[in-house]
Amino acid sequence: MDIGQSSQGGRGKNKRSWTKAEEEVLINSLLEMTTDPSWKADGSFKSGFKNKLEEKLNDKFPGCGLKVVPHIESKIKWFRDKYNVLSEMFRTSGFSWDEEKKLILCERQSYDDFCKQHKNAQGLWNVPFPFFDQLATIYGCDRATGANSETFVQVVGNQQNETINLDKDQTDEDDDIEDTESVNQSNQSTPGEPSSKRSKEKTPKGKLRKRNLSGFMSDMNTHMSTIASALSTTQQHEQVIMAREQEVEEQKKTLINELLNVPGLTRYEALLASKKLASNPSDLSLFYQSPDDEWKKDFVLNLIHPHIRSNDSA
Repeated sequence: MDIGQSSQGGRGKNKRSWTKAEEEVLINSLLEMTTDPSWKADGSFKSGFKNKLEEKLNDKFPGCGLKVVPHIESKIKWFRDKYNVLSEMFRTSGFSWDEEKKLILCERQSYDDFCKQHKNAQGLWNVPFPFFDQLATIYGCDRATGANSETFVQVVGNQQNETINLDKDQTDEDDDIEDTESVNQSNQSTPGEPSSKRSKEKTPKGKLRKRNLSGFMSDMNTHMSTIASALSTTQQHEQVIMAREQEVEEQKKTLINELLNVPGLTRYEALLASKKLASNPSDLSLFYQSPDDEWKKDFVLNLIHPHIRSNDSA
């Protein structure tokens, strides 16, 4: 059973199992809304999108009884939690992704250790998660800079607002300084004291404006550095995936010849092995990593005859 086909979607007595067809409609509807500016802008879905999802689901499956609360709301949270923890897992050494089977690849001990620190990772071991790519499109931008961080548009917009507020605040502050200093100087100055001496005691507006501008630029640089770092991490992850996919395709092209060159294998055995290896990138990679022909032969025989042990391994 795919991990998506779970009983998530409700609380207490309202909990119900989702069918795979229902999940697919939910995910596809979210994908449509992701590219629709009337439903999603600045990295966030707009108010009312869950009601629209309820409408779509009930139109597609009349009488299904799926409601925003508790079913759709908790299912969306469950999908997002699983996507986020998988994204975190792939940034951890020892973890990779089987694109063909939609499974995580790692040692069981590494997975168990990861679950101790990330409870949402439980239930992912050796269980397909078919919606990861779609969820990457739906939530990828949010995850790239952290679940609670600002998008690029929000950063610029907020910084512009801060500039307006700074200008307003500093004008008011300058006026207060001048008014206060004028009163103090009127009370404290002695008759005949030069006015030029009193004016030197005022806080120059230029210094205050310079301090505010400096703080603004510092905050802006911090925001941009965070965004650049997140984008770089995402691009590196995509490059690794693309490189692995290209390597698999190259290995498939030479697979038949590689198998036929293994001494002791019949053409029929080579044909059976090629089908199995081509459909499983993990086994394909292990086959090419075999140190010599004897290893490759044993690997192939074990693959196509899993219940028969070779003489060398007996």
